[in-house]
Amino acid sequence: MKVTHKFEIYLLIICLPALLLGSCTMKDGEGPLTGQDKIVPPAQVLDLQNSFIRVAESVKPSVVNISATRVEKSSFSFKFRSPFGEDPFEEFFKYFFPQEPDERKLRSVGTGVIIDAGGYILTNYHVVEGAKDIQVAISDGKDRKTFAGRLVGKDGQIDLAVVKIDGKPLKGFRFPVARLGDSDRIRVGEWAVAIGSPFGLEHTVTVGVISAKRQNVSVEGRNYADLIQTDASINPGNSGGPLVNVYGEVIGINVAIFTPSGGFVGVGFA
Repeated sequence: MKVTHKFEIYLLIICLPALLLGSCTMKDGEGPLTGQDKIVPPAQVLDLQNSFIRVAESVKPSVVNISATRVEKSSFSFKFRSPFGEDPFEEFFKYFFPQEPDERKLRSVGTGVIIDAGGYILTNYHVVEGAKDIQVAISDGKDRKTFAGRLVGKDGQIDLAVVKIDGKPLKGFRFPVARLGDSDRIRVGEWAVAIGSPFGLEHTVTVGVISAKRQNVSVEGRNYADLIQTDASINPGNSGGPLVNVYGEVIGINVAIFTPSGGFVGVGFA
């Protein structure tokens, strides 16, 4: 009990000056904020927030969802095994009952950004690699239009591809185009905004900074000569989406994340 009593005295001695200071600095008519009080953020905070809003509203219309389907063949083989080394069962069935290789369809999803009014889209090559069918979905938040696409250009070394939307847009509809920036002029510490379709969630916007500029990085079995490192959240499905600056200019294409768990840990690359 004595220890508790002494502790209470010490606590009162420590807290009393703070209480007195708070009562002295509080102006007449002021009191602690409640849930009913309106909070007015500083002008600088509002300006920054509005900058991100303008960037998102400007770039999102040009960001598309890409669904690519490729066909993978697996050779037919029998599991019969002879204890004598040779496998007469396999040779017998191969000779008398030839069969076509099994086929299975694999679908990958990613993001792209329209860079030309003719329907040219910049994305990652690994999103559309080997695809037999490419579907491009464009959404304005209300309507969603889907077009067929085809691969017209690629560079596997830097993991970039150009997809062309087949056909003309519907009457009265024009492909929205994103503005390209200069990635050579970016500086570490600048704001960066990533836009894409992580896990199929279209037009997801995340904000971070340029963390570093990297060279000769190996990520997920691919070697990249030049990459922009950012802590803007990038997840599966973001691949091929734009990384933009505060002017709404595309400065990179989101390509990968460095993660030991499969989820975002603060290290993404574009």
